Amino acid sequence: MAKYNIEAIVLKKISYGDADRIYTLLTKDKGKITAVARGVRKISSRRGGNLDTLNHINITLSENTSGYKTITEVKTLGSYRNLKKSLECSLAGYYMAELINKSVEENSENNDVFFLLRDSLDTLDADGKKKKFVVNKFEFLLMKLLGYEMSLNELRSFKKEELDNRLKLYVKESLGEDFKSLTI
Repeated sequence: MAKYNIEAIVLKKISYGDADRIYTLLTKDKGKITAVARGVRKISSRRGGNLDTLNHINITLSENTSGYKTITEVKTLGSYRNLKKSLECSLAGYYMAELINKSVEENSENNDVFFLLRDSLDTLDADGKKKKFVVNKFEFLLMKLLGYEMSLNELRSFKKEELDNRLKLYVKESLGEDFKSLTI
């Protein structure tokens, strides 16, 4: 059984059984991974709060020979409290997490995507007033990293008011996905 420490951002969590959760994490070195945290839903669990969605964490994983990953230790590096206080900023953060979750393949290592999400969440946490700009920049750069780059000339042709909607439509059409966090 291999054990390793890794830096990650929590993208998604799903309850599993009576006391466990399955987490989808975007990691710095291993890309997007899925891991189980045993007992985190119990009242006495100390790890539950550290594994909130959008938290920037350092985790210790143990992986068995078949690739099954279990979270054994968690340390919070950043919880983005200011971001989570604002409904609009929270929705922007969840949208970015959902976008990565649906567009990035499991175990595909891409440090640039991790740093893009981390930096975007840092900016939203520091200044929530720039929400639209941060999300638009995130969408544009993520599409570029995934190979769906939109030309700058095409972007310049849009009016400032319609840029946000056009980018979201471009993302939706490029990935062929609807995003639940946009409809809230």
